[in-house]
Amino acid sequence: MYSIWYLFNYFHFIRQKYGILRIYSGKAGYGHKHLDGWSTYLWGFAGFFYLLTYGSAAEGRFMYYLKGILGDIPTLPLLVWAIYASASVLTLLWLIHELRKPDRLNLPKLLFAASVVFLYGVGPIISVGSLFIATSMSHALEYIAIVGLTVKRKAQTSAPDCPILVKVANHTVINTLLFAAFICALLYGLMYVSMFAFLFFAYGTGFLHFIYDGMIWRIRRPKVAAEVGVAVAT
Repeated sequence: MYSIWYLFNYFHFIRQKYGILRIYSGKAGYGHKHLDGWSTYLWGFAGFFYLLTYGSAAEGRFMYYLKGILGDIPTLPLLVWAIYASASVLTLLWLIHELRKPDRLNLPKLLFAASVVFLYGVGPIISVGSLFIATSMSHALEYIAIVGLTVKRKAQTSAPDCPILVKVANHTVINTLLFAAFICALLYGLMYVSMFAFLFFAYGTGFLHFIYDGMIWRIRRPKVAAEVGVAVAT
């Protein structure tokens, strides 16, 4: 279950990276959808196949269970480096396209894309454990930022109908910390009471999170695009 859960996480994280690149493109009114997508996905695949080929079962719980599920599958180092090369070429094409932007460069988007390359291109080479921690933390912080942005915009447009949004939006950092503390206390409490309850809650909310994300965060929907500050999804 742990490996299946983490595999969902791994590719879910990559999907969110692509979504954030599309938000940057929409806000700037400039970007190439397919280059945004394939440059992101290929780095994700590069990191994953690197783990399969060069990772050992001794490098952490994920690799231990993954090797147990997949068994002794044939490893193809040539395939790994072919994906790395393809990802590098597409990223270069993406960068050329971004540098041709008529007005000033979209520096936040460039830095975000660089972080994706580092996380999935370099992270697996450094450490499996570090990759797990870094991608999980970046995903959480990105989600907090997106939800915070959405709440603030909803508060601006729906204040008369939902005054509680205004209160939440005015104290985003404090409310986020309080929520994180509550969830930590809940998880530790469940772990103390029953390991089954802890795992059921952790895995259940994780998979539910994947489903909700797929249903809610679709930038091509005009309403969702407007809520994250993208006037037209490009």
